[in-house]
Formats: sequence, structure tokens, C-alpha cells
Amino acid sequence: MKLSRSLMVLTLIIVAGVVMWRDRVRTASAADADGITWGATDPTWAPDGRRLGFSLFGSIWEVPVEGGEARQISNSAGYHAHPAWSPKGDRIAFIRGPNPAGRIPNISGRLMVIEVATGRETEIETPFPTAGTPVWSPDGERIVCGLQVPNSGALLHEVDVAAAKVERLQSRLQSGPAGPWIDTSWNPKTNELLFGADRSGAGFRGGVPQIWSMPSRRANIMVQLPLTSYRQEDICLMHSLSAIPDGSGVIYSADVVNGKGDYELYRVPAKGGKPVPITNTNRDEFAPAVSPDSRLVAHVSNHFGNIDLFTMSVNGGDKKHVKIDNLKFRNPSGHLRVKVLDETGQPTPVRLYVRASDGKAYSPRGVSIFYYFLDPGRPREGFFIGSGDDTFPVPAGKIELTGLKGVEYDIAERSVDVAAGETSEITIQMRRWTNWAQRGWWTGENHFHANYNGSYYQRPKQSLDWLEAEDLNTANMIVANSEGAFVHDKEFFTGKVHPLSNSRYVLFWGQEYRNSFPLGHMGFLNIKKQVPPSYTSVIGSDSPYDFPLNTMAALEAQKQGGFVTYMHPFTMASRDVFDTNLGAKESPITAALGALNSIDVLPAGGAAYDLWYKLLNNGFKVTAGAGTDAFTNWRGINRLPGSARAPTWRSAR
Repeated sequence: MKLSRSLMVLTLIIVAGVVMWRDRVRTASAADADGITWGATDPTWAPDGRRLGFSLFGSIWEVPVEGGEARQISNSAGYHAHPAWSPKGDRIAFIRGPNPAGRIPNISGRLMVIEVATGRETEIETPFPTAGTPVWSPDGERIVCGLQVPNSGALLHEVDVAAAKVERLQSRLQSGPAGPWIDTSWNPKTNELLFGADRSGAGFRGGVPQIWSMPSRRANIMVQLPLTSYRQEDICLMHSLSAIPDGSGVIYSADVVNGKGDYELYRVPAKGGKPVPITNTNRDEFAPAVSPDSRLVAHVSNHFGNIDLFTMSVNGGDKKHVKIDNLKFRNPSGHLRVKVLDETGQPTPVRLYVRASDGKAYSPRGVSIFYYFLDPGRPREGFFIGSGDDTFPVPAGKIELTGLKGVEYDIAERSVDVAAGETSEITIQMRRWTNWAQRGWWTGENHFHANYNGSYYQRPKQSLDWLEAEDLNTANMIVANSEGAFVHDKEFFTGKVHPLSNSRYVLFWGQEYRNSFPLGHMGFLNIKKQVPPSYTSVIGSDSPYDFPLNTMAALEAQKQGGFVTYMHPFTMASRDVFDTNLGAKESPITAALGALNSIDVLPAGGAAYDLWYKLLNNGFKVTAGAGTDAFTNWRGINRLPGSARAPTWRSAR
């Protein structure tokens, strides 16, 4: 594919408005990814050490540790997560939430207990919503779980299951509320509670999470001992932990942003000390659970793109994928084959929403599931990026389907009855009501993150799938840091059109140049190489100051033929650039020195239009742009790529 330079620049600036593996894996390779993962998460060990419980498609399931057929345990309404198997093996505690999870699969809601054999569920009433993972006492009589106490944050509470009595174990911090979530584990040998949380009182952004230990029974004086010593400049994010039953320590998941930069598993001694990483990957490792014999740790990894279960030694080393062969539902089930055709009768990718007879969403094996509302103000619903011909298991009964393909196709709504034990088929014909590409206009967007601190790992193939499903002709993919010094998706940047691109859909990775607070964020499109240092004013990094100025970096981008835009100059609610750290505070200087080509007026709203008009009224030649700032590896995706879009003229060479 050859495009003229003018067409290339136009293609790269069009915008949309509102949206090695270094450990060895013996059982599967990354090339197998699209056929073997289901999306399992939140592993918990059965007391016999032979089975794993987990969460999938909003229900609790179990599977042999070596893999095989997964059996559904819970099937009531809502979304079920964070299972904890009881010491006697007869019950599982879990959280039932009304809505699916967001960026990372943490679900707040009601505390539930289910009998594994019968599926009978019992709600354990608590005075506040859950705000952490549940854990059983060694005798199986009590559950400890974080609850969200108003004005206090997530605090541990103990629940007497038989008596349904709830007692608070932690008090409010003197310096302010604790963090919003607390992961918990119980060490049966030392009879201590281990938890990961921010107990500094500064909240999620300002505080520093640590691994802590405390006595398991309430006393007049409650001592909480930090086992780790992360500093604010480390920018540490945590996701779940598990005590090693022999009492030797704790294994937990953390993203030390100014260190490794992705989620890894760490081990810290029971008395505290320097954490030792037991994984070293270029993917994310979540939700560790140590086996009853203290030998293995089950965990979640996005090594294959979609999340799934793995096991490995508690000391690190080789990993084994817990491959799920098929799903055995508690009630009758079948398979559904969905064919989706475009206006020419050819199979076409779409965003396919699925609402099964149990109210939950399902997707084919190997395909990540996402949650986003169909209508503004409504709860999130599950969808996947369909290929045009997909088959997947579902409970028997009526299935409601909604197919969407960008803004030039009508929404397609269909339903089908799936018979038990059979494969039911349905064909959806998408109706195109207009075709601007045939008239010489292309649509696209300039602010599209494939990966950004989420659950999944999206590769260029998945990014192209998004373009095709949204009928979005071009995407200016963005390489960027987030909270700290780690730069996401730098492995995809080549300074040219990605080879997966075709004559209709184009991928190109650019750069988001981010100043942490006073100056704003810029987008550099059509650049051949990234402009250092890529971020400024990042505590604990090699660029801790507000220098170089944004304008200096913008001029460097333009020297190599780059196109400069200010991204999200306002948040949706702000009216002044100084109301938000995202504000384009330096944009007047950048424009005055001729280094600004565009400013994103959408989806920032009216205040962004006012800023653009002021720039125009001062004689600056700045075009209007937009960018969704979509994070497509979030399970609860924040925005949809191309959910609003502006066209550009695609002239012939």
C-alpha cells in the first residue's frame, strides 16, 4: 500500500470524538493464544489441592489443576467474582455484584456463600458493600472481608457465618480514609491476617500500598505490621495476595511502575524484608493463590492476550497453562453459531453484545470479553469483537444479540432460542445506510491506546480487529506512559504504517507526550522516532521536572514531519484548563511559536471549543481535532474507539 505524504498526514490526523514472555511455558506457545484461553480469573484452591475454583463469564466454576472440563458452580443473577474455597471444601464464598468489573476485575457487591455440591446460595448480610477479597478462617467458621465504610475507606471486617454477626477489625485512620480496596489472606500456621492496601490515609493516588500483617482476632490494641516498604516515588499498584500456608511468607501481585512497569508476582518473607520477584515477563501476572501444600501458586496471566489460569512453583520457574477444554453448565446448555454479513454478503467483524437466558454475556474461547453500556446511563453489558462467524457455548434458552459496526451501519438486534445439547445458528445481515469512503472520505481517530494498565494484552491484530468492527478507517495508536516512567506499547512503534494495515484500515503508532500536571498532554502523529523524554514531571523517574517544555518537544516532532495536537485539553466537567492536570495549559505558547497543528475539541466539550476559538481569533492556524483516549485492554472499557469521528478527504495520488 502506497500513500502520498499529504494523504499520510491526513490519514494520521483524522480523529474520533468520544472515545518475551521470558518465563518458559511448556504446554502452549503464544502462537496458540487465539484458540486456548477462556478468560478465567480469581483462582482459589480446593482443600484437596486437586481442583481450582475461578470466575468466568460472571459465574464461579471449578476445573482440575491439570486442566480439562470446567464445571459451573454458581449460576444466579449478577456477576460473581473473588471465590474463596472453605477449608472443609463444601462451600465457596464469593462476591456478587450488580455490574461487571472495570479496568481490573474487582467486583464490589454482596457477600455470598454457595454449597459446592448443590449450588444453593446464601447471602451474608453486611452493613456496607464489600470492598475486598473474602478469606475463610482455618476452622471454616468465619470470613474476613473488606467493607467500604463511609468516610473511612476499605476496612477489614470479620463475619461469623453461622450467626451472621459482623465485627469490624480495623479502625478509621486518623489522617483520613484508607484506600478503596483491600485484598486479604489468612495464614493458618501463624493465625495472622495478611492484606494488601493503602493504610496511609492519602487515598489511591496519593497513598502508598503495602503488604501488611495483623492478628486475626480483634484486641484492644490492634498492631498492623508492614512487610514491604514501597515509597511514593515507586508508584506501586497492587492486585491480590496469598499467604504461603507453611508460614514462610506472602506472594502478591504488584506493578512497580518506576521499576519493572508491569504486574509481576513477588514473594516477601513472613517477617518482612526485600520482596523477591518470582516472575519476569513482559505481560501481567495477577491474583496469586498458593496451594494447600505450599508448593504451587496458581495465578492469572495475559500472556496469550486474553487472561487465563496458570500454575508455577512458589519459587518461580516454569509455568503451566491450566487449559480448559470445555464448559459444563449447571443447567442445560448448547452452542450458538452467529454469522454476521456486511452489505455485500461477506462475513464482517462487529461489536457483538450477547445477553444469554441467565442474563450473562459469553464469548468464544480465545476471544476477550468486554463490558460497556449499550445506551448511556444504562448498566454495562458484555460484548466481544466478532469475526463474522463465531461459535460459543451458552445456557439453553433465549439469547438476545445486538450487532454494531460503527456509525454508518444500522444497529442489528436479533434473538434466537438455543436448544439444549445442540448448536443453534443465526445469521445477522448488517445494513449500511451510508458509505462515505466511497465518496472519498475516511474516518478515524488520533488517541487510541492498545494497552494501558488493564487486564488484557492487545496486540496489533486485536487493534486491527477493533478498526474493522467499528468500520474505523484509521487509528493513530499511541505509545505513552501512565502513572510513572513505564511506557506502554513501545514494542509496537516503528515510525511507519503497521504491516497489518490494508487498503481500507490503517494502523500507525504515534506518541503521547505527557507532562504530569502543569503543561498538558500532546499527541505527536506521523513521527519517525519518539521524542525524548516522552514524559516530564514524573516523581521517581529520570524526568522529574517540568522540562523540556511541551513546546520544545513539539518543535522536535515537527522537525521530523510530525503533526502536533493537544489531547483532552479539558476533562468533561471542567471549564478552565487549570481545573485539571489534563488541561492544555501551554497550548497558547505552543501555538504562538508555530508548533501546534491541532487541538482536540471532542470529547472535551464546550470549553475546548472556546479555547480553539480563542486560538483562531489570535491568528493561529490550528485545526479542530478529537481523540477518544480509549483503553482497549480494559475489560470494562472506558470508551469505544471511533465512538464519534470526523472525516478527512482521501485524495487519489
